[in-house]
Amino acid sequence: MSVAAPPSQPATVEVTCWTPMAGPSPDPEPRTTLLADPAAPGGTDAPVSHTLVLEVDAPTRSVAVDYRSLDAAVVPDHGVHVRTDDGDPVAVSEARVAGDGTFEVTLAEPRTDGALFVEYAVTRNPSGGRHTVGVVVNGARETEARLVVVG
Repeated sequence: MSVAAPPSQPATVEVTCWTPMAGPSPDPEPRTTLLADPAAPGGTDAPVSHTLVLEVDAPTRSVAVDYRSLDAAVVPDHGVHVRTDDGDPVAVSEARVAGDGTFEVTLAEPRTDGALFVEYAVTRNPSGGRHTVGVVVNGARETEARLVVVG
């Protein structure tokens, strides 16, 4: 008995491609988180470290953080450091508390992708509950960052 082998055919793979009718928003809301070191035991009044983590997906030159809703203030004279997610330092041309109480950081060169970690000190962490701060990127892109006490 002889059985004929099926004709050899190349493997066929169907691919479906979906393209949305409208592209992504040209100015999506930036993704941010605010990490806070716990206060020192004994409740000292020493400043605590905060780190704003900002995902960069467009040229970013400035970040403003609004602490006015919290019982805390930024202390820029304790040092402000900006780094990438790889740990590379990013030069800061200015870091100051504006007249309205917002903390403003201006980068020497705009960053275009990855994550930025903006590290600075605040007078204290707010007590209990869930807290957020307002964040404005490049003077126009507004979002909120939830405060997460690490440790």
